[in-house]
Amino acid sequence: MGEALSTFTKCGTGEDTDDHDYANRSFDSPHAEKNSSNNIRHKDKDLARRLSESMRLNNSNPHDFYGFHFNNDGQLVDERGQAFNFSEQKEIRGANFYPKLCEKIMNFVQESLVTSLSLEKIAIPVDAKENEPQSFIFASRNALTTTDKLLILIHGSGNVVAGIWSRKVIMTDNLYKGSQITYVDKAISEGYEVVILNTNVNSKVVHCETWEGDVPIRGSESPKEHAVHVWDNFICQSKAQHIAVVSHSYGGVVTTHLACERRESFLSRVFAVVFTDSVHQLDPKRMPKDVFRFFCDNARNWVSSNLPLDTCIEKGKRPPLSDPRKISAGDPRHEWTTHAAYNSVFAFLREEYEKKISRARAASATGDRKNIS
Repeated sequence: MGEALSTFTKCGTGEDTDDHDYANRSFDSPHAEKNSSNNIRHKDKDLARRLSESMRLNNSNPHDFYGFHFNNDGQLVDERGQAFNFSEQKEIRGANFYPKLCEKIMNFVQESLVTSLSLEKIAIPVDAKENEPQSFIFASRNALTTTDKLLILIHGSGNVVAGIWSRKVIMTDNLYKGSQITYVDKAISEGYEVVILNTNVNSKVVHCETWEGDVPIRGSESPKEHAVHVWDNFICQSKAQHIAVVSHSYGGVVTTHLACERRESFLSRVFAVVFTDSVHQLDPKRMPKDVFRFFCDNARNWVSSNLPLDTCIEKGKRPPLSDPRKISAGDPRHEWTTHAAYNSVFAFLREEYEKKISRARAASATGDRKNIS
């Protein structure tokens, strides 16, 4: 497993609303989570227990987060049980407090992926030379050897890293809603192996005696290049026959780019794509027709909306070939959509998986080799 990068690692700066401008925005939302899966808190008591145990094993304590800690419900609270309040803490501790707290929490989430969920941290590029800048991804132990299901998670742009959907959601609401921990745990329980991309770590500041500068990470110079590099060197090398992708926000752009760049292998092995409030745009005139048709038929986009969860956003009859169907995530806030659609996402993946298996069985019975894979 790869070693953690230094604090000088630099991330991509895409214009995503996930949370790269977090410190300049208000955190008090007038919207209640009426339609989100609030039962996650109750369903994942075992996950919370395992995380708490991993904290003890790592000799952590509430002061590891500058006097804050995650309680049993995954909320960031102080020693009195009071919820974290950014404006209050900024006034007390200054603006520099937030990035320091973020770094500690992101490190904790990534440590939890390893200690509580048994993922492996893998350095990339795999053939890095001595002292060459590296990034990393996370993968479950059998991700390369399974012949069944593999789930790829892709976060958005901004200051989020592997394991994080939104720092804002983690700090102001709940660890399990804002991190990828819940998705990983659920995926594993449903028989998936998992790979988590780390698309925003694109360069590293290198210090030398005579020079100091920003050095791109080979194969991860941009989010899109990172995805292609991981696909070529890990996912394509795996034996998984049934691959699914969940991508949030700018992660949707990364996913559609990957499909176009690795068209043949992507179309033959990916059975479903889930977007959550994705900012991608599909143009049938600028991409292969079979890739465009794949997304029309095998993808869904749960978007921010006040409408009830799973309500179809489009009005009227949907054209035969159009962008993936847009469905309400049941929450109008961009950063909360991935959590809000959690149950629906896995229901969709189960449905699409069964469709592919059924098609393969039918094709096998009739000798149609094209649809057996």
